Amino acid sequence: IDIEEKVLERFSSGCDIRTHYRPFLKEDWEKVDHLHFHIHPREFKDELYQKSQKHEKELWKELSEKEIRKFTKLLGE
Repeated sequence: IDIEEKVLERFSSGCDIRTHYRPFLKEDWEKVDHLHFHIHPREFKDELYQKSQKHEKELWKELSEKEIRKFTKLLGE
């Protein structure tokens, strides 16, 4: 087990890792073009999990024939 895993395990049984890169934001003395990561401790069936599950069927539904044709055309296949 890596040291990072040991540290994370002290706080939760898992985590989400998100990246942020927004070069479209104007730079100034406070904001500099950069990439950063967020580590969010997570537990199975936590509040975020419970909230997202009500949308799971909609997120993972099969594409319609019309949608398949549209994306096939966009991707040049």
